[in-house]
Amino acid sequence: MKNYKINTCEFYPEGIRTIRFIIQDEKGNILDDAGGYGFKNKQKAEKAAWYKFSGGKSKINNIKNWWKTHKEFHKKVDEYYEWAYKEIANGERETDEDILEIAQEMKINDFDIKYLKYFE
Repeated sequence: MKNYKINTCEFYPEGIRTIRFIIQDEKGNILDDAGGYGFKNKQKAEKAAWYKFSGGKSKINNIKNWWKTHKEFHKKVDEYYEWAYKEIANGERETDEDILEIAQEMKINDFDIKYLKYFE
């Protein structure tokens, strides 16, 4: 893990002063500047830093691989979403509880509800 900090930087596209955010190391070297444009807000810069320098990319890949190795559970979750689509859209059904119940019924102990973010 690299140590980094988020700093502001002034850009002048077409002569207009614009404040953007960049990621720098402790010596001030630029680690990421969003391809020369700077990040529009601090949250986007923090997310990019997490993804690139704090293991975010490998965490996401691990979750995607987890879904690939649990194909039967993936199929059940997909069927659940198709079955409960209208109720979910209307806010009449709590999906997290239902998905956790499906995982429990299938004896999947290593499932985390946060994995749903990467369900494809």
